[in-house]
Amino acid sequence: MSVIALLFAITFAMAPAKAAPAEDPVGLAAILVQDGHWDRARSVLVSIDESAPGINLVRLNATRGLLALFDQDPGLAMRRFRAAREAAEQVKEPEPKTEVIALYMARAHMMAEEPAEALEALGRAGTTADESVLGWRVRTNALRKTGALSEAWTSSVAGRSRFPDAGSLVRAHVDLAVEMNLLKDAVDTTLDRVEHEDCTADEARDLALRFRAAGALEDAYHLLEAGVLRFPNDLRIRVANAALALELNKPAQGARQLQIAAEADIVYAIEAAEAYRRAGALHQALYMNRIAADGPEKLRQRLGLLLELESFEEARSLESRFARMGIEDDQIRYGLAYAHFRQGQTDRAETLLNRIQDSGVFAQSIGLREAIAECRETPCF
Repeated sequence: MSVIALLFAITFAMAPAKAAPAEDPVGLAAILVQDGHWDRARSVLVSIDESAPGINLVRLNATRGLLALFDQDPGLAMRRFRAAREAAEQVKEPEPKTEVIALYMARAHMMAEEPAEALEALGRAGTTADESVLGWRVRTNALRKTGALSEAWTSSVAGRSRFPDAGSLVRAHVDLAVEMNLLKDAVDTTLDRVEHEDCTADEARDLALRFRAAGALEDAYHLLEAGVLRFPNDLRIRVANAALALELNKPAQGARQLQIAAEADIVYAIEAAEAYRRAGALHQALYMNRIAADGPEKLRQRLGLLLELESFEEARSLESRFARMGIEDDQIRYGLAYAHFRQGQTDRAETLLNRIQDSGVFAQSIGLREAIAECRETPCF
């Protein structure tokens, strides 16, 4: 879950007035946080003098704590929430309530990878935790992190029963099911979520990649395929699907996905060409290389493809283009030398070989040098 989406979920309980008066900067900052305007909220908070009369220190510190969570600084967030809790103890009807602050604190503990402390904070949150998606998600994840997998499963089932459309609870459940090696349940849950109208392409991709992280590459691949069908115009999920295909040694499938991506954005053309090369579809690889943006990477790839295709005349014609781009390295010299040799241009081939300095490439070129010497003794072409 993204940090922004997460904080949208946890600011629900702040419930500031619909419109804060101009003389209430704390209320204004709270509204800005609730609406996701973090930078504007930050500028308002910086200007607040907490010693000024009438300042709601509970809301001020709670809002500052939420901003610290957005900045992924759980230590600072916890300090802010403690200050909010202390301030709440000094007033009759604090806003937000101490239970809400405890829920915020639980999230901060989870961000700090302190699941036991998160569970303690949830206990202080009471029914407030049960009435929020965040409470169930933190409880499920915290129980999983402490190794209480059976209790985590019970929490996950209860939370999803109460909030069946909550994507964050689906993600928590999938993580738990994968850890418990209940892959079929995890896959089925993911597929159901991908088809849900509220699911986004990013969420579908994120869910599938959780299987990859767990080593279930085939499951991840098929889930990404389902994601591509659900979101055919999203390049990120298509490229992720292609990457899994290549990782699973399915270059033809990966190449097709990358070609579709490249037709929308040529930045993927080089990758598509390489995938087709791995699949043995050299002419298709050359086509994808042709539509790629001009540059050294394209030219290097093109030389390699032409050599594999034994298009030696076209390969050696690239020498002038390399020179114009100022591209000089020994691997290119060796490739061009081989192309010249195969076209009977042994003198030019030898000139290029004599410029090689890299020991590895030099060793690689020994066979070609011997072939040139033999052809001089007995013409080969």
